[in-house]
Amino acid sequence: MMGRGVAFSLESPPLLKLHNRLSQLWKPWLSPQDQQILWPHITIQNKVEAAKAKALYQKLGHNFSPFIAEGLGLSLCPYQQGSWQWLNDFPFTG
Repeated sequence: MMGRGVAFSLESPPLLKLHNRLSQLWKPWLSPQDQQILWPHITIQNKVEAAKAKALYQKLGHNFSPFIAEGLGLSLCPYQQGSWQWLNDFPFTG
């Protein structure tokens, strides 16, 4: 539950390790927001009325069971003037 949205949290030690490594390499170019601790998640709903978010959270919670997801790589998408702009994909190779 995110107040005005709903998300599934992700648990991935390799992802946290990768994020930490990239954060150290790119630190001079990161904004304060980009330097925050990573909270990996899948957003289901965002920026809705709190009552709608709470209703969806309760509905999903009744039938939720954890699942496994696989990351295939990273996409470079800088935020430019109010929207994300895709630049390139970097697949994981091993």
